[in-house]
Amino acid sequence: MVPLAVVNIYLCANALLITAVILLSMLGWVSRAMRQLIAYRHLLWIGYGLTMAALLLPLIRLPAAHGVKLQTLQVWSAPSMHSRETGAEDPRIAISMRSAATTMSLSVAERMAIVLFAGGIFALLVRAARDGATVARIVAGAQTLRHHRGSKLLVSDQVRVPFSAWAPGLRIVVVPLSLLGQFRELQMAIRHEMQHHRQQDTVWLYLYALLKALFFWNPAAHLLARSIRELQEFTCDAAVVARPGTSPRSYCRSLVWVAEQSVGLPEMHLSASMNGNSSRSLLHRRVNALLVNPKQRLGDTSVMATSAIALILMSLVAAVSAAAIQDRRISVEDALRMAEATPAGGIPIPANDAVVTQLNRLLATPDGREYLRASVNRMREHKAMMATEIVERDLPIDLLAVPLVESGYRNLEPGEDTRVGAGLWMFLAPTARRLDLTVNEHRDDRLDPVAQTDAALRMLTAQHSRYGDWGLALLAYNCGNGCVDKGVQKSAARDVWKIVAKGYENDPQYVARAMAAMLILRNPAALD
Repeated sequence: MVPLAVVNIYLCANALLITAVILLSMLGWVSRAMRQLIAYRHLLWIGYGLTMAALLLPLIRLPAAHGVKLQTLQVWSAPSMHSRETGAEDPRIAISMRSAATTMSLSVAERMAIVLFAGGIFALLVRAARDGATVARIVAGAQTLRHHRGSKLLVSDQVRVPFSAWAPGLRIVVVPLSLLGQFRELQMAIRHEMQHHRQQDTVWLYLYALLKALFFWNPAAHLLARSIRELQEFTCDAAVVARPGTSPRSYCRSLVWVAEQSVGLPEMHLSASMNGNSSRSLLHRRVNALLVNPKQRLGDTSVMATSAIALILMSLVAAVSAAAIQDRRISVEDALRMAEATPAGGIPIPANDAVVTQLNRLLATPDGREYLRASVNRMREHKAMMATEIVERDLPIDLLAVPLVESGYRNLEPGEDTRVGAGLWMFLAPTARRLDLTVNEHRDDRLDPVAQTDAALRMLTAQHSRYGDWGLALLAYNCGNGCVDKGVQKSAARDVWKIVAKGYENDPQYVARAMAAMLILRNPAALD
């Protein structure tokens, strides 16, 4: 199974690639609108910087953006808190903002993602292998015109347009045989392709080929790679024309000639070529860029400031999208950390399987979290009164969790089923009367928050005094003293976990659920 941290890094990188394309496109549009305000070489290096930021920022633990979260994907321990065995079910991944309206098995989602990822890698590897084989075949059949200091100039009758390629320790320029009789075009072509090597364009092409392989299904990766290739051509054009004795119009004629020769040729992904992507619109823009003189250009300082602003925007996107998938599942380690926040006089809570399972029911299911949020909101109405009563009786403040699991802090009216309790503390009528609460046709003290809280705390105090253990006191609150006495006798132990394991309980996992609720109230950030 791929760790979710790795998946989050990958998704964050995808979001940053989209951001990089948008920023680079905006800068290019502004520059063209203001007659090439930003030099193409500066735009190219900004593009390289945005690409590296998209790949590296997800690896850096940036501070989370407060108040802004992308929670479009969430991993739940089960679809519902009412699932039969939350801990044993296949985890679910939900495509939603708040609920799990659309879910699927996490293992199925992982297999689908792996197939798509591997498919993208395979497709680009096949393309790269094909391009590499084509270049190798052309180089093997070409004639060497010049070989000097790791640079080799070749001529071939198998190509119609010049191109440049890189291999470790070797820079290759291949020109078509038809150019040997056209000195001006040959000179322009060699200068252009050698400029690609000087700018390291042929090396960067490998990075962008890898980028497209890793993010094959993200259109932004392909758009970014294409934008970079275009900027490389614009930068080469400007550098060649800037050389003494080079006429922009003559160079433009060479571009048109190469464009005519490249009609119908497939695009090569691991080599640079003077024809760019051979599109008519790109040729028009390249010629226009060479013949139009800019009114002004941003200086290095302004370009650096622009780059810094773009990097800040990228960092903000990284901070927002760093946790695109939130893993809601609670591990034993998570439960242990939550148990560390024990208040003075708090109830000892073990991070055992039963408690962790209930934590997952409440925190790691969509309806469990909704139940908790609604309960905590309702608790605010009664918390001050209950907390005062608990503190005055020198009882653990953790007992605030009992009404949460009993009623969700809803002051429930009595129903037709007399086996179901009423009020915040969910008293059955006979139990309420034993605690001196009036329950008749005209009056029901179970609905009086103060009266029922007093009765519940008296009951819990008596049960703790009887058993000397808060786990047993909670169990007695739920199933009665007789149930607990029988469990103690049959299990020959006063361990609540051994007793409930033998089935001596009323509501299954009641004690574990109450203790899980206590841990959640101790750690309110768990509901964020």
